[in-house]
Amino acid sequence: MSLEEFLTNNEPNKKKSIFEKHRDTVFMLLEKEYSQKQVIEYLRSVSKNKTGITDSNLSKWLKRNKTKLQEKRQSVPEKSILIKPTIKVDSSDVAAQKQQKESKTIQKEKSYHEMTEAERREETKKSLHEAAMTMYPKPAYLDNTNKE
Repeated sequence: MSLEEFLTNNEPNKKKSIFEKHRDTVFMLLEKEYSQKQVIEYLRSVSKNKTGITDSNLSKWLKRNKTKLQEKRQSVPEKSILIKPTIKVDSSDVAAQKQQKESKTIQKEKSYHEMTEAERREETKKSLHEAAMTMYPKPAYLDNTNKE
């Protein structure tokens, strides 16, 4: 008996995964963004032998075949829509924000260790005052502004 005769007369006994038998279907469902649980449900409804169709087995099989899934995704061009937001900005607001940023950077240029003792105390007082004002804001009846 020659090798060619043997190959034509016999099929291999190698055990194939249920996922391998339905490879194209699995990849197509995942491409269309179905969850792995939905893929499992479909395979259980289609196949006669339901053993081995579990989430963990599918995950392991996908890890082994991840490159093939990625190749398939790269071959299909994605439709992308670019939406540019329109933002109306008042030029005076932009100038004010720029000025605030510049003043903050100038203040931060001097590190804590470069400050004198008096500057350190003043900086600590300011930060404590800001913290206290956020925790305990000034009551409206103590406000000095004249309302007309």
